[in-house]
Amino acid sequence: RGDQCEACGRTIDPTQLISPQSVITGADPEVRQTVQQLLDALGFDVIETCNAEEAVEFFERDGSAIDVLMTDIVMPGINGWQLAEQLHRFRPELKVLFVSGYSETELGETHSFSENEIFLQKPFTLAALERRLEELFGVAEVPVR
Repeated sequence: RGDQCEACGRTIDPTQLISPQSVITGADPEVRQTVQQLLDALGFDVIETCNAEEAVEFFERDGSAIDVLMTDIVMPGINGWQLAEQLHRFRPELKVLFVSGYSETELGETHSFSENEIFLQKPFTLAALERRLEELFGVAEVPVR
């Protein structure tokens, strides 16, 4: 079973996933592809969404098994802050990794991070991504089921 993204035509099939599972969303398809490769290298199964609206639609249908949302903060339409707020209505415990080219200091003036949220500044390395996910999950290693 799968749903097709209207914006890019990809089919999203949540039945093919093994956890840990993540949803990534952002405006730039090349960045999403790179992040997907990095998360794959860390053992995540990744659902890539074209935009925040598609991520919300996915969570409404199939979001119960998602372990973490990774989202750019600055996006057209719904931004990353608004997306996380909407998804926390479905899953208050959902972990969120925000990414941005802006610094955490610049962003901290507009958003207070909760215990289930963490920030990673772009550009970043695989090692930096892994460290931030470990911090977000509160473990020495990212959980792989």
